[in-house]
Parts: sequence; C-alpha cells; structure tokens
Amino acid sequence: MPGPLDFHAIFLADVAATKAAKTAAAIPTLAMPTPYGEMTKYARVVKWPLFGESGPRTTDISQGGLGDCPLPALLAAMANIASGRKKIVEMITEHKDKVITDLSALKGALSDEQPAGNITSQRYFTVVIGGKSIDVSDVFFTDVADQGWSLLYMQASDTASVLWACVIEKACSALLGGYDKLNEILTVNAIWKMVLGADPNGFAIGPKTSLDKIKEYASAASKVPTIVASNDDPALETKSQHKVLHSHGYAVLKLRGNNVDLYNPWGNALTLSVAEIKLYFQAMFYP
Repeated sequence: MPGPLDFHAIFLADVAATKAAKTAAAIPTLAMPTPYGEMTKYARVVKWPLFGESGPRTTDISQGGLGDCPLPALLAAMANIASGRKKIVEMITEHKDKVITDLSALKGALSDEQPAGNITSQRYFTVVIGGKSIDVSDVFFTDVADQGWSLLYMQASDTASVLWACVIEKACSALLGGYDKLNEILTVNAIWKMVLGADPNGFAIGPKTSLDKIKEYASAASKVPTIVASNDDPALETKSQHKVLHSHGYAVLKLRGNNVDLYNPWGNALTLSVAEIKLYFQAMFYP
C-alpha cells in the first residue's frame, strides 16, 4: 500500500525489473560461426527473403569463397526436383523474433570498421541438419563495402537474392564448429550424409564405364538428386576448353538425347555430351 516508504512504487519497480529480465532471457543468443580465409570481413544483417515466390530453385545457388562444392552442388541438385525442393523447405523454419548474434569469439577476425558489440536482429532460422536442429541468425559475413557489398561464402545468384542456401551453409558450419571446418570437408559422402542423413550411392567413371550407364543415371536426375565429380587433373580445364573445372562438383539436371545438362554451383549451367562426361568426370552420386 502507498505510505511514507512508497511501497507501491517499489512493488511496481520490482515487477517491471522482473518482466524486463524475463524478456531479456527469452531472446535467443546465437554464436556466429568462426570464419574462413584471410579476407577482411564484416558481420552484417542480411534481409533477403528466405525463398523466392516459386520456392527454392537451382539457379539460386552461387558457391562463393568456400571450397565446399559438394554442398552447393547437392543443394542445386535437390532444387532441381520436386521432392528435393520439398525437403529443402522442410529443413528450414523461419522465426520472426528478436535474436542476438554473439560476435565475442571473432575478435581480430573482423574489420576495424565493424561496430563494437553483438548484433540484434529480428529473424532467425532453425535448420534440421546432421540429425540435429541448429539455430542460426540472419547475420552473415560480407565484404566491407558500404554499398553493393557481397556475402563472402554462399552468395546470391545473378537471378535472385534469397537466403535459403546461405542459411543451410551457415547451419552446416555451426554444426561443425566454423566455416573454416566446413571448408575442410571436401568429400561428397560427408556432405551428402550431413544433409540427407545417409551415404550416397554411386559409381566411378573411367575408361571402361559404358556410355549407356552414364545415360541411365543422368536420366534419373530428373527424379532424384544427382551430382558428378570432375577429375583431379589441373590440366582438365585446358583439355575441356575451360568448360569443366578440375576437382569440382556439378549438379546433374537432366538427360537430353546424348547430352547432359549440368549446373556449376559457381552459378552457371552447361551442357556436355555423355562422352564428355565420361572423359572429364571421375564419379557420379545419387541416393
């Protein structure tokens, strides 16, 4: 009751302090995964939509500055088919709630122009990956440009600025302990199992591989996610007239007669003959 000591005011102050403490405790704080590479970095809120109007598309993929090509190649292959697009949508839940991105572990890794302290934004995502639910915010590493900046890792393609592939890559890096750790995983098997929960099937491609076998599995790419891995020979790029990068993963999109449509996760499509697939690639993977 009101009185000389104003107990009523003290009571209201206690209620307000308790409410504020509960509100602060309810705001999730998510650690930013450690970065990869020596390039100067900036941590920035990215407000792009999660998906475009037509949902995830193969052409949303642009690999960026990590050597994790099996991941964007697999995501591009998934976005190529109806069941894969459904799986991608089911993997990510968007929460339009306040979130704090903790940058405290990144001292020395960010630009001197980075504002001090953690970043508060209005959105985060839960990604089911590696058999776990991983929460990540809408803060990503970019270059330091004030305008026209670019994400350093998974990026926007030339056709759309959407976040779903960037979110999945960030969740993978959070699961593994950093973008630097994700960059170390170069095998299709490890990436495939992390994303789809099982090892892939596949076969080696060599001089004795029949063209009919390549056609059979390339034809199935319109129904199941399928990727091919190019040869490790650095001279491959010259031999292929710079159509194919060595030691690189490509999504298989479809078979058209004796030609195979591929998607390079660097953001461009190409078509090769079945004979060229045999000549330039070392393995094909599928569920």
